[in-house]
Amino acid sequence: MNKIITGILYLIILFYVVQAKDKHWLRVSDMWSGKPLPGVCLISGKDTLCTNNRGLMAIDVFLEKEKEIYGKLFKEGYFPLNLTRQALQNRNVYLLPVETLEAITVVASAEAQEPLAIPAHISRIDFTSGIKKSGKELDQILAQQSGIFIKSYGAYGQLQTISLRGMSASQTQVLFDGVPLNSMQLGSVNLAEYDIRNLKSMEIYRGGNALFGGSGAIGGVVNLHPLLPSEKWGYRIQYRQASFGNAYYFTDFNIPIGRFKQRFFFSRAHGENRYQTIDKHQKVWLSNRDFENRRLEYQTRFQILDRMQFSSYISSYKYKGGSPKPFTGAAMESSNQARTATDHTLGKIKGEYFSKKGSVLFQGYFRNEWMSYLDPLLIINQKTLHNLYFNQEQGLQLRIRRLFSADFLVSSGLEITWQKAYGNSIGLRKRKKFAAYFISDYQVLKKQRFVGSAHLNGSVRIEKYDFQKAFLLPAVGITTQGQHWEAFFTSGKNYRAPTFNDLYWRPGGNPNLEVEKSLNNEAGIRYHSSGKFLQWNIFAGVFMNRVQNQIQWLPKGTLWEPENIAAVFSRGLEWEIHLCHVNQIHQMSINYTYGRSEKDKATITGDHTVGHQLPFLPREQWTVILQSGFDKFRFGLQSSHSSFRYASLENEAQDILPSFTTASFWVHMYLKFFRQKVMLGIATNNLFNKQYEIVKGYPMPPRNYSFSLQITH
Repeated sequence: MNKIITGILYLIILFYVVQAKDKHWLRVSDMWSGKPLPGVCLISGKDTLCTNNRGLMAIDVFLEKEKEIYGKLFKEGYFPLNLTRQALQNRNVYLLPVETLEAITVVASAEAQEPLAIPAHISRIDFTSGIKKSGKELDQILAQQSGIFIKSYGAYGQLQTISLRGMSASQTQVLFDGVPLNSMQLGSVNLAEYDIRNLKSMEIYRGGNALFGGSGAIGGVVNLHPLLPSEKWGYRIQYRQASFGNAYYFTDFNIPIGRFKQRFFFSRAHGENRYQTIDKHQKVWLSNRDFENRRLEYQTRFQILDRMQFSSYISSYKYKGGSPKPFTGAAMESSNQARTATDHTLGKIKGEYFSKKGSVLFQGYFRNEWMSYLDPLLIINQKTLHNLYFNQEQGLQLRIRRLFSADFLVSSGLEITWQKAYGNSIGLRKRKKFAAYFISDYQVLKKQRFVGSAHLNGSVRIEKYDFQKAFLLPAVGITTQGQHWEAFFTSGKNYRAPTFNDLYWRPGGNPNLEVEKSLNNEAGIRYHSSGKFLQWNIFAGVFMNRVQNQIQWLPKGTLWEPENIAAVFSRGLEWEIHLCHVNQIHQMSINYTYGRSEKDKATITGDHTVGHQLPFLPREQWTVILQSGFDKFRFGLQSSHSSFRYASLENEAQDILPSFTTASFWVHMYLKFFRQKVMLGIATNNLFNKQYEIVKGYPMPPRNYSFSLQITH
């Protein structure tokens, strides 16, 4: 009898123990991107738990009412965080990274200790997540985002330029870890030069205010971040074979020695790009679209103290291939014989110190641009056209962030740049630029009934070229945040200085050109919610940008000269919807953009093109991306649409480039052999074999395939 009573008592005690003990699946994510964080460790008493590859951690705890903190979360590159009862009940925790110094809009409810609540539509894309495994190139990933249109001049390896919110490529600034990449002579960037497999992440700052960039950032800024040397020894090897004779391979090695980390990267790509297009109901083979490129990189990182490190980076990129003129028919295709070659070098050294109260960054860099253009069929002054250019830039950057109080955060910086350009069409030219900026974030409301917090933002940027007066670029904005939402409004000015070609091209350059000026306004609202199984992230925003004194090349007799006579009025809206399962395997994204970029000022008497849409820019774009998988397989489907475009400012019916809708599909399988991770992938682009052009005269490839193999340790 006593044994029965004792047994019943044990069962009752065990029942209450089981009831009191609960198994919680906790998800830990990056605060800036919302992406899951593997390898986050929870230290609680003598126990240590870590998140898996999907950022999930199973926790068994006794729910004692008097206990508020269960342990501390740690991960290299992130500030540690106490795990509280509320966070455990919500099943979602966000860690704040300390690695990147740029201010990013957070995707979760914010506190004053987080980065600046910048009032702008900002996206942070993590290339180490599934997006990198889709087999897309950098220009294709950018084309999926709202507010961005990529002008593609053909297949893989050909010229790819960016238009952000209807602005030109020279009005969109592209940075590499803060270093400007835009050509000193052309003002644009060829996105095909940058390898997504060698990048860790990128930020897209839409809008023309000067919060992050000065000259050339009228449309916005794209900031690329390289992969960092790893803490562990390892390597990656990849080979890819694709249609039209395209092939690509790279090798990537991480060799840490104590606190000294180093990384080597080498890649090579080549292709024929010989495919057919339709001309007058006949198939025509395209020519002179072959290419070959090579990239070599070396990085180091040295951790002096826990919160101080130095790093260096140097890269060399070489390219040679065809530079075809627009396709006009079979008879003229034989004249497509122009060739181009480039040799670009970029080097930088950076020192960083960071703490919970602020950070300091100092960076010095240099970059060299060499280019050759040869057209054997073009004779000028009894000589074959052969242009040579060599450009150099050196710069110093200082950035300081300081949290003066729980409600006041400041970011400031200084920049000095020296540029030199030499070419047989411009001679030898030099110029120097000085810039300083100050950005403040003041939290005026906190934990109110309807608004969790409200931030006032003010910024001012001063830039001066030695040949022009200083320009003052102010911006103001407000951001409000609730538990599951945030809204913002901002207004700011920016500008673009003339390029070396605009000023000094012989014949035709105009050294008296003024800078282009812009006034940008935008507003947006974001809703985010994380449940037990699903995570929602929805954004809707509107923008308006007016540009004055835009530089336009006009015919002057037999020559062309640039003048400050154009004006552009750009406005539109952007929608984004992202839905994903807690395991991050099943995802759906929908991006939509509507934009009107129109000429806003007459350039000649009786100008009838005022109000016309700018060439090659669509008014509507959308992209739908579905990703899923099971067991060792992952697959994705993407469909993109662009409305019709005009090929000239006349906006006449005969100049219309038809709308198009394309689709792509990819499948990857992941295996393990002797501690080696193996990925096998296949992809199909232009799934329905659509005949279309993005830029008139440059037919896009028909249906094409690729196979890839990657081995990682």
